[in-house]
Amino acid sequence: MRSYLPILCAAIGLLPASAATIHDNGAPNLAGASQMIEYLQADDFTLGAQYSLTGVRFWSLEGSGIYSGSIDWSIRQNNGGLPDAIVTSGTVSPTRVDSGPALGLTLFQNDFSIGPVNVAAGTYWLVLNTTSAGQFPDFYWANSSTGAGLVGQEYELAGPGPWNPTFEQSFQIFGDRVVDQPVPEPGTWALLAGGLITLAAARRKKSVS
Repeated sequence: MRSYLPILCAAIGLLPASAATIHDNGAPNLAGASQMIEYLQADDFTLGAQYSLTGVRFWSLEGSGIYSGSIDWSIRQNNGGLPDAIVTSGTVSPTRVDSGPALGLTLFQNDFSIGPVNVAAGTYWLVLNTTSAGQFPDFYWANSSTGAGLVGQEYELAGPGPWNPTFEQSFQIFGDRVVDQPVPEPGTWALLAGGLITLAAARRKKSVS
């Protein structure tokens, strides 16, 4: 039997568009990096519409004993230009690609999935740190080529805190645009319901005959 549920779903609600890079904070500048072993490192991103977040890419610089631990991540709300309440978080082992030597270290591209989690338009923070500090002393979030200066934030775990300015970080956020669909007027609902009833009756009549 044919289902008419897609007709109803298309008539109301929120529908995701195709996945895309919804924020690009720039590739690594290969000139600097921010330490992730003893610090939470954070950088902000702004969305102009509602999105369903699905993935993150960031670049790291690493020394001897290539990092094999996991990464703690969170997406946080913005409060006065600083990271605040956690929207969503987790611990992951990213898919990693060796991108060659840089600054006497090794550059890696790191990719991992999140959510999907819906967030409204606004400013948020991506916060990252490592989970295996003692074994891997050299792990850094590569600074961005955008050259925007001290717009990131870092939080010393042993302090603890507070948040202090640091350099722009290299990362991308992936997701789906969530599109508002107009809710039908009562008359439209009546026509839609009547059409479905008529189709159902026609199918019953056909099966009887």
